[in-house]
Amino acid sequence: MTGEDQSGADTASPMTPTTLLITALNHHRAGRRTEAASLYQAILRVQPDHADAAGLLGLLLYQTGNLPLARTLLHSAAVLHPAVASLRVTLSAVLTAQGDHANAALNLRQALEIDPANADCLVSVAGCHAADPAGTATESWLRRAIALRPGLAAAHNNLGNLLQARGDLAAAATQYAAALAATPDQPEILYNLGNVLRGLFRGQDAETLYRASLQLAPAAAPVLNNLGNILIDRGDMRTALTLLRHARLVASDDARIRGDLASALAAAGMLPEARRAFGEVTLLDPRDLRARLGWCVTGLPVIYESVAEIATVRARYAQELTTLAADVALGHVALDPRAIGSIQPFALPYQGEDDRDLQQLYGDMICRIAKAAAPPVTTGQPGAPAVITGDHRVRVGFVSGHFRRHTVWHLFGSWLELDRDRFAVTAYSCGPQQDEETQRARDRAEDFVQGPADLLTARITADRPDLLIYPEIGMDPVVPRLAALRLAPVQAMAWGHPETSGLPTIDYFLSSDAMEPIDGDRYYTERLVRLPRLSIRYRPPAVTPEPFDLAAAGVRPDSVRYLCCQSLFKYLPQYDALLPAIAARVPAAQFLFLSHQSGAALNARFHARLGAAFRRAGQDPARHLVMLPRLSAARYAGLNQQADIFLDSVGWSGGNTTLEAIAFAGLPVVTLPGALMRGRHAAAILTVMGVTETIARDGDDYVALAATLGRDAAARGRIAEKTRACRDRLYDDPGILPALESWILDVCGRG
Repeated sequence: MTGEDQSGADTASPMTPTTLLITALNHHRAGRRTEAASLYQAILRVQPDHADAAGLLGLLLYQTGNLPLARTLLHSAAVLHPAVASLRVTLSAVLTAQGDHANAALNLRQALEIDPANADCLVSVAGCHAADPAGTATESWLRRAIALRPGLAAAHNNLGNLLQARGDLAAAATQYAAALAATPDQPEILYNLGNVLRGLFRGQDAETLYRASLQLAPAAAPVLNNLGNILIDRGDMRTALTLLRHARLVASDDARIRGDLASALAAAGMLPEARRAFGEVTLLDPRDLRARLGWCVTGLPVIYESVAEIATVRARYAQELTTLAADVALGHVALDPRAIGSIQPFALPYQGEDDRDLQQLYGDMICRIAKAAAPPVTTGQPGAPAVITGDHRVRVGFVSGHFRRHTVWHLFGSWLELDRDRFAVTAYSCGPQQDEETQRARDRAEDFVQGPADLLTARITADRPDLLIYPEIGMDPVVPRLAALRLAPVQAMAWGHPETSGLPTIDYFLSSDAMEPIDGDRYYTERLVRLPRLSIRYRPPAVTPEPFDLAAAGVRPDSVRYLCCQSLFKYLPQYDALLPAIAARVPAAQFLFLSHQSGAALNARFHARLGAAFRRAGQDPARHLVMLPRLSAARYAGLNQQADIFLDSVGWSGGNTTLEAIAFAGLPVVTLPGALMRGRHAAAILTVMGVTETIARDGDDYVALAATLGRDAAARGRIAEKTRACRDRLYDDPGILPALESWILDVCGRG
């Protein structure tokens, strides 16, 4: 027994620094930091210059937040072991955490001198090199790291960040995809790739990535926020608002997230709530331009209660816009071009007033913002001579967010069919939605470029077009960012949103001679161009009508059906009395309105106001007013065929809706032309057809005409028959494109 005990004592040996280090590392990796620290210290007591123990203890102290002691230890170790790169890498991390970025970068560069093939070190160097604003050196280091270790996720991700910041979204997507292939379960990389795919208008793919990121990190506010914005693009406003509100709760002090929620509330027609939300953003960041614009614009209601409210709101908007324009001029707000178009005074022209002065104030302001952030090449002077290249054709660009199934495309899509022997046509699309009409736009243009504002700005600048035409300015959120820059020597807009832009960068307003009043020039900051007749080469929509169940919606089978299909904000309170006056003469009258997509509250407000007008006239609104749901294109066409009379809105007339009522059903159209071009669409259409019997002289005549058609089925039939016989005069007007081409050649100095 004694011999056996002695033999066992002889075979035992004390722990060496190497075995201690292995045990300490196991503790460290398992999260047993106290045990690991004790063993690292034991090694250093025996061997004070042990580089690995010093470095790992320094790392542990950094991880536990003891930055001063970690810095001292690592610095001493690095001095003792100048050839150990890992010591300087860890020391750099500590210095970065302390805010000493200059010394952090210095230590990383020293580590690279020791170990030039250290890919992790290259990534770290790239991440802390603040003296490289262009990113040239940073990109070089990251690409070196990737060459040394293909599939290094951090290098691919950081390079993706750099390329995304430059606006090279396609290249950024490639890098993020490589990072994701290496580490599939990283929520940050999923989010980053989602962002660039959204920027490339691949919304469905972006949504998939955002949802995958949220599976891994459910409370990530930026991901919740951007997924909400994707759903807004897709039209799912209810779910979008839920996500955006959740993001705001998670990151209540994030002004961008609060601003996105405010913008979404405005888009949903919830203007009082949106105005409050924009106000909250300005408290977080008084220099936030989007919030200031939002506060100003959301003071414009969609539906007005009274004429007096219009006057009050207009005066308030004028005052707030004047204050904001002054703050922009004085630099009291951040001149962020991304705020341009984020929310626009779309509702202003629906007040029925001359907006030239207010729009000029607004246009000058956003041009100042755009110019402050624009590359010098995009701010040239108007009227510069055309650039002659090997292709001697005039280069014409059309810029729109509506190269899809939309009124703007339906009205102006034929303009892309310019004579290819004399014109080179490029379509610049800033809208994410695509459908079969998008393909038609691709077919009509020689080149079709789709992308975000920065990409299009660079592309248009490189293309150097002679002329840019914006079919509308005021609806699409991206168009104003481009239109506020001088991207071509000659720039024009059409009447897709029939309101002056107020932009000093837009030279011409391309309008319809038949629609413009005699004094039309005075309402535009642009030079008015009166193209012949309707100015469009209109083609009837290819829609197969489907019947709509009117009885289920409350329409009586024996009623006289007046179709009132304009957006509800086109109906101003000063004209409400016209409808009960018609009903008094046509007891069987029912006025069919389409509900607004923004929701029940807005529809209820409109119905209550109009109902009050009926009650004041002694009429029962329940008998005469019908609110129909939103309809598909086919059912809307069917509704036209089931109606008796198209009753045009007064003040802002129906354009595309009037053309469709005539194309789908040959409906008689009763209209009262206004003083402004936007109130004269239907009258112009009837005049071009030669069916002028139902163009009213004044309000009393409007009521009389509508009532006569309602009471006299034979008279209604005669007008409908004449309308159907003459409607071909509206279609494929052969003189429009030659007139447009002649104007282009003249204004571009090629006439």
